[in-house]
Amino acid sequence: MTNDAIPLARLAGITVRLHATWFLVAALIVWSLRASYLPGSAPGYSAGAYWTAAVVVALLFFGSLLVHEFAHALMAQRRGIRVLGITLFLFGGVAAIEGEPEGAADEFWITVVGPLSSFGLAALFGLLWLAGREVSDLLGAMLGYLAVINFSLAVFNLLPGFPLDGGRLLRALVWWRTGDPSRATRVAAGTGVAVGYGLVALGIARAFTGSFVNGLWLVFVGWYLQSMAEQYRRQDASRSRFAGLRVGPLTDTAPAYVRPRDPLDRVVQDVVLARGVRTIPVLAPEPEPERTPGPGGDGFLGLLTLAGIVAVPRDRWGATTAAEAMVPASSLHAVRPDDPVEDAVRLMADRDVNQLAVLGQDGAFVGLLNRATVIRHLEIRATLPPQDTAARTTA
Repeated sequence: MTNDAIPLARLAGITVRLHATWFLVAALIVWSLRASYLPGSAPGYSAGAYWTAAVVVALLFFGSLLVHEFAHALMAQRRGIRVLGITLFLFGGVAAIEGEPEGAADEFWITVVGPLSSFGLAALFGLLWLAGREVSDLLGAMLGYLAVINFSLAVFNLLPGFPLDGGRLLRALVWWRTGDPSRATRVAAGTGVAVGYGLVALGIARAFTGSFVNGLWLVFVGWYLQSMAEQYRRQDASRSRFAGLRVGPLTDTAPAYVRPRDPLDRVVQDVVLARGVRTIPVLAPEPEPERTPGPGGDGFLGLLTLAGIVAVPRDRWGATTAAEAMVPASSLHAVRPDDPVEDAVRLMADRDVNQLAVLGQDGAFVGLLNRATVIRHLEIRATLPPQDTAARTTA
């Protein structure tokens, strides 16, 4: 979702993005406000006044969603968790954090501030409605809508199903009672699937009893919730397979490499085609004073990728060096041998790359971690019996 979103602003160090689907739901909200709600609640105004009011209300509604998500994000930052960004999309908004909360208390506090902020906004707009309705019917209708929609947002988010806030609060409760985050995820994801299918059934019922548009929307929301809950369930199962895996043992410590002055035509012929590799470390032939030496006295300068090679015109390959086409080490996201493989795979997904450079604690180049290697290792582990079962069998 983040990769397809448009950066909008950066607030408190957090990037806010708009997904393309946001424009669709924004247009639908403006149209529904203009076509039915505002004329029905405050008749007698001009078409221009209704359109203007509808746009203002839609913007304030999405501002309310931002407040809700920022409440999550700022609490996560306060508890030492890095926030990757906030994205507004078809079904509302999502604050993406790096990794998972370390404990049930973190999960609880990061989650609960979202609904609390929406209840607070509902109260604020409710108080403004008391004053605004005396000014004009149209202003009162606008503020009343914002009060009701924020209250509804808070209540809906408290439904006990992942990935809604209520599902995360349920996960925090089960985690606190059992001490088992994996079990807590399975419980919350299971209720999320049930809630999702329940909304789908309710939407179908409403669609066939005279409220087709609202029913269709409930079907979409229910489908999204159950699919996300299933995804979290699969992620939890995948996370259990990563348990105990570190980057070091899966690292290719002897990858094909090139020197910074090697021309691209030779790199393509001798390395890319001959060895079938798409990402190549660029290593300096001798240690340099300002650079930490790597294995064999080689300094790690960067990675030369197939995309970087293709970006250079074919007739310039002979005159372009690996150093000129590579991604410099300073721009790369590297991992350490002791890092969990799960974190490395997540970083690959976030950065949309298939390899990561592995660097030692002193910054020395250790090797490359390849996504295909990780997948192959997991497939082998899935085929073998659990270690404790194997021990009993051979005893």
